[in-house]
Order: sequence, then structure tokens, then C-alpha cells
Amino acid sequence: MANTFRSFSKASIGTTPTTAYQLEHSNSGKTAILIGIALSNTASTPINVDVQIERPVTGDAAAPTEDVYLVKNIPIPSGSTLEIMAGQKQIMQIFATGNTFVGDKIVATSDTASSLDVIVNSLEITS
Repeated sequence: MANTFRSFSKASIGTTPTTAYQLEHSNSGKTAILIGIALSNTASTPINVDVQIERPVTGDAAAPTEDVYLVKNIPIPSGSTLEIMAGQKQIMQIFATGNTFVGDKIVATSDTASSLDVIVNSLEITS
């Protein structure tokens, strides 16, 4: 079993939902534990941000298939950074859909164009 710490970043996110992290889906033997998500306002005015976990629809009643918000419409002052995972952990998984594998992803959106930088830190575990 291999454990790998990974860090992903996405700059200048705006009003279009943008993937900040997706669990690679080359096989079903991988899981990730999100250990940190930092949201930074790079605009000169306050912004409101949404961050979601998007889960694939698998048709498997035992698999979670709903997209859920980690934060919705949360304000971030100009020039500030918000840590939304403080003291929490989230598990990201890969699901089989027919003969393919699809991984959970973190999607972020701001209410202001090109105003949000995101850093996602995870521990990826491969069996």
C-alpha cells in the first residue's frame, strides 16, 4: 500500500464551476483523504465562494452519488485566505461505472471573475 501526500492548486477561478482537485481514476484501488483546502481572495473586493464535492452517478445503491457543498456562498474579504478544512477530513473515492472508473472531485466557484485561488492537500492511498 502506497501513501503519497499531494498538493494541487488552481488560480484565478471565477464564476464558472472549476475543478480544483480530482482523484485520478486509473483504477478502483485508490482513496484520498483531504487534509486541507485553502481559499484565497485575489480580488480587490470581497467575494462569495462555493466549494462542492462532486460524486459520479454509478447506479450502485451502496455508493454515494450526490454532489454536496462543503461551503456555500461563504464570504472571503479582499486579500484574505480561508481554510475550510480546519480540523476536518473528507474521504474521496473512486467508483466503477460499467468498465470505467470515475473519481470524486472538488469544484470551486466564485461570484467574481478570476478572483479565487485554491490549494487542495491530500493523502492518496493506493492499495
